[in-house]
Formats: sequence, C-alpha cells, structure tokens
Amino acid sequence: MAAETAGMEVDPSLPSTSDAGDEWTEQEKTFMRAALEQARVALHRREVPVGCVIVRDGEIVAHGFNLTNELRNATRHAEFQAIDEVLRQAGGDLAAAEFGRCSLYVSCEPCIMCAGALALVGMGRVYFGCPNDKFGGCGSIVAINEIGCGQCGADASKPYPPPPFPPHGRGFERRGGLFAEQAIQLLQDFYLAGNPKAPKPARPVVDVPPWELEQQQAQPGGPQHDYEQQQQQQQQQQQRQQMQMQMQRDEEEEEEQQQKQVGSRPKKQKQEQQRNGVRNGHAHGGENGHGHGCGGNGASCNGVPRPQHDKALPPTPPAQQPQPQQQQQQQQQQQQQSQQQQQHRRDGLAGSARLVHA
Repeated sequence: MAAETAGMEVDPSLPSTSDAGDEWTEQEKTFMRAALEQARVALHRREVPVGCVIVRDGEIVAHGFNLTNELRNATRHAEFQAIDEVLRQAGGDLAAAEFGRCSLYVSCEPCIMCAGALALVGMGRVYFGCPNDKFGGCGSIVAINEIGCGQCGADASKPYPPPPFPPHGRGFERRGGLFAEQAIQLLQDFYLAGNPKAPKPARPVVDVPPWELEQQQAQPGGPQHDYEQQQQQQQQQQQRQQMQMQMQRDEEEEEEQQQKQVGSRPKKQKQEQQRNGVRNGHAHGGENGHGHGCGGNGASCNGVPRPQHDKALPPTPPAQQPQPQQQQQQQQQQQQQSQQQQQHRRDGLAGSARLVHA
C-alpha cells in the first residue's frame, strides 16, 4: 500500500525525486503522466492515489489504480490490477503475457508485496515517481528488484534449488524520481482529507474533499462558477459602455466638423460675390457696378443715354449668414439673380445698338 508522504525524507541512494528534467525522454514522461492520471482517478474515488500503466513496444497495454477501499481487498493495488489485465489478455498464460518485454510506470514506488509480484511475473523494467519510505520494495526498505523473489516458491523444509527458481523470480531494472513532486502532492491531498474507509481513521474525515469542492465550484450553479459568470457579465457591461461613449464622441466630432464646414461656406460665397461685383463694375463702369463696356459713370455713354436697366437693378444686398437648412434655397436664388443680370446686359447692349443705328 502507498505510504503517507508528509515530511518524507528521500533516501540519498535513490534517483533524484525532483521534477522531470533532461535525463528523461519524452516517451518516459508521457507514460508517467498516464500513470498520474490513473492516480487522480483513484483520488476522486477516495482511494489511495496510486496509478500505473504497463507498456509493451511503445504502447500502453494495461492500466490500473488502487481499489482497496472499494473492493475491501488489501491486495488490490494498482500494480496487481494492471498485471491481472495483461494476464486476462493473454488468456491466463504467463508465458504469452511476455512481461519481460514490458515496462511498468507507477506513480509511487511499489510496495514489497507488489515488487515481489513484479519479480515473479518477470517484469522487464519499472519506473516510479515518488519513493515509498514505509513499504518500498524497490530500494527504500527492501530491494526486491535486486535480489528477486526466487525463494518465494521454495519449500521451507528443503534446501533452495539452484537459481533461477521459480523461472520468473528474478530481479528487474528500476528507476525512480520521474514527476515525484506531483505524485507526492496527490498523496498529501488524500491523507489531508482523511480516509473514510479506514478501520481507524488517523485524521478527521472531510465530507467534501478539496478536489470535489473545486469540481462543484466549477459546475453551473456553483460558487466559483457564479462568481466567474458575474465577472464576465461585468466585463461585457463595461465594454458596452465604452463602445457607447466612443460612438457619442464620434458623433460629436462629426457634428462639429459639419458646423465648421457650414460656417466657412458663407464666407466663400461672399468673397465670390465681391469678385463678381468687381468684374461687373469693370465691364460696365457704372456707379452700381453694372456697366455695359463704356467705362464711364455718367448718365450717358458717348452721347448715348444709359439703358434704363442700370437704374432698375437694385444694389447687391450684403451677404448674410445662411442657416444650414436655407443653404440650398439661397444657392438657387443666387443662380436666378446671376441669370437675370446676364439677361439685362444682353438687353442693354441690344438697346444701345438700336439707338446708334437710329
């Protein structure tokens, strides 16, 4: 059984228990992550969080996690669950299972019982995460991986037969320390919440463990979910307010630009009228700026009386500041006045010509 790891002292003879570094291959990391996932499954079922996978030829062929509490069976460790699965696939034939070609990845160092089983089936290699300083069978307490389990099948009343006995009772390669910190954290989470199925719980049992509380909070209707939903709604409301303020500023700037354009148009129109008046005055030479080409300012031009239309035309009224809604109407009036002035000039020239010929 996996041991409690709070305040654990690491055996210096074991490989480093620090997080995975460059000394581990990506494939080894991938398989140990899969073992940790099995341990998390056990944790959520209020089992001691130890999980494992068995790999053959680069593929996971079996997996397991602790079921001692659920099955009320102290032998149902993760390693036994995975070994039984491989044997079922092989129809119960140990030779057909080919454990020698397999590697076991387990989140915590196998206990003495599990290490003995691994030696008996002939497991090729074992990788583990954190050490087991209470029951470890891969170096922490007993090095089953080195001495094997050959004597397990011998009759105590008879001398041991020459090795190997039994055929698969040899040792196996082992390496530890891969993702040890994550494995320790899972065990600490379990023991801090208490074991509800322990015969005599060493600690108070928490009805709702922290990992279940996190799940409830993340679900719709949970406290954390409601808080996150409220935060999201506030952010959306702030975004809408910012968009409305930006639209209002854009409308104000557009209106201001329109007012500036409308205010500059009357000035341009007045300047244009003044230029037209200068040109007309140069052509007629009259006192009102309406001449017919004679250049004089008297009542007649070369003895020819001034046409009556000069007197009839009123002086050009001063330009007024038009309102935006009157702008189109004012432009139409200006066009009509310009057309009338041109017609008067043509009529005046025609009348002068008739008087001269008469």
